[in-house]
Amino acid sequence: MSESEFLRLTIETVVKLNREEEYWVVYDLDQFGGDSKVCGIRSLDSESPKYGRISLSNYQFWQIVGKRR
Repeated sequence: MSESEFLRLTIETVVKLNREEEYWVVYDLDQFGGDSKVCGIRSLDSESPKYGRISLSNYQFWQIVGKRR
């Protein structure tokens, strides 16, 4: 995704890593507070919950897939 797409992410946006098939959903837009620009994500189809982050240092490795209803 581009930097402008990253900055416009919203809760419930579905993303995935480039060249991977695991899907994640954005659940937090400011993980550390204070306008940190770090989004919290969690895996969609995992038997045990997995969590991650998208930030200004790694957004280019992710792509937006859609929106969860």
